Amino acid sequence: MGKEFEVSVPHGLSQEDALKRIISLVEELKTRFGGQVTEIHEKWTDNSCDFSMKLKMFRLAGSIVVEPKVVVIRGTMPLGTGRYEGKAKSLIQDQAQKLLS
Repeated sequence: MGKEFEVSVPHGLSQEDALKRIISLVEELKTRFGGQVTEIHEKWTDNSCDFSMKLKMFRLAGSIVVEPKVVVIRGTMPLGTGRYEGKAKSLIQDQAQKLLS
């Protein structure tokens, strides 16, 4: 079992627009990082998603909840990624903020 993380990203969009942007992010991941991000699975129920993916040799799983004023991304960093945890969390936060601005 790995270490859990949470990233909350406030937004000024409607919940519907924020949801559309987050959904488009998954498609962008497939296109932009095709060889590095594989086995992407997502299951949307209303405004929340359970996801999993393989990032190089690590598996990442978690959830995304799109709320009216914030998007919350939760997940578990795999064992052995401790030294990358801060960088990964920062990257997720930065990319989500760009996407939702």
